[in-house]
Amino acid sequence: MLQPEPNKTKASVLPGLPGEVTDNIIDHLHDDKASLLATALVSRSWLPSSQHHLFFTTSCQLTVPGRGLTEFVEWLSTAQYASARVEILLVEGHFGEDPLEHPSLPEIYVQDLETAMEHLTSLLVLFIRGATLASRIPSGEVYGPSTRRSLDALFMWVVATTDGTFYPVVHLLSLFSALRLLCVDDLECTWDFGPTTVSSLGLAPPIRHAPSVSNLILSRMSHGGWSGYRGIIHLFRHSQPKWQLEELGLSLEGEPLDSVLNEFLPDCEATLTCITIPAHAYVSRSLPVTDNFRTSSTSSLSAILPSYRANAL
Repeated sequence: MLQPEPNKTKASVLPGLPGEVTDNIIDHLHDDKASLLATALVSRSWLPSSQHHLFFTTSCQLTVPGRGLTEFVEWLSTAQYASARVEILLVEGHFGEDPLEHPSLPEIYVQDLETAMEHLTSLLVLFIRGATLASRIPSGEVYGPSTRRSLDALFMWVVATTDGTFYPVVHLLSLFSALRLLCVDDLECTWDFGPTTVSSLGLAPPIRHAPSVSNLILSRMSHGGWSGYRGIIHLFRHSQPKWQLEELGLSLEGEPLDSVLNEFLPDCEATLTCITIPAHAYVSRSLPVTDNFRTSSTSSLSAILPSYRANAL
């Protein structure tokens, strides 16, 4: 005798939505954290897409108790479900319109960043802004991290160093083998290019522990008198293998344009396709308008080498 089948629940009768449909639904919620936390609990199939948006951009707020870099490293050791989802990491202290508004920037250690990146296997972009960079390795010692990795982009905006010297920046860059983009804006440290200082920082040429860089942006506001950006130029001039720069952006107020360009053009003329120079930084300079220079807007100038077609910004 046939027995009637037990009543099935509505959930067991209705077919599941196609994966591309659920992904589109979750994609529309990419900036709604509360909804993403809810969708992550709907079903196992909804979890990966929800986590992708929840952790794609992750920040360490150095001025908020419990949300600093040290706590972030501790969290990563137990959050394997999230660490592989982080593609953009923002490490932020005091950052605003006026960098002098907060003269004391919270401190972070290069070695803590190294530990964090060991967990962040999908990391593409690292922002450090409004912070003081420190290293547990003494100045003059070449820092040899256990592993080196490539990044799509490294941004350092309003970054100081513990003692005002360049060596913590060197140790940070030693974490990477290649950077598609290096952007340095207001690096608050000094650079003494004397042979004694260069040797004490482990930067006597040739330099073999710096990453390769494809695109470089250097910017400095006129206040403060910091010359740390010249340490970046030193790395460009003396790293082996040479940086094969494709694009170069310069906004160094108070520095003669010709002298800065001459630091780069002799060595990267074969690879460089675009130089971007914001007009506000050099508006008082007399810039020649030749085949190599073209005004592309009221706010910027695009200087292209003769063998390349000018690009509009």
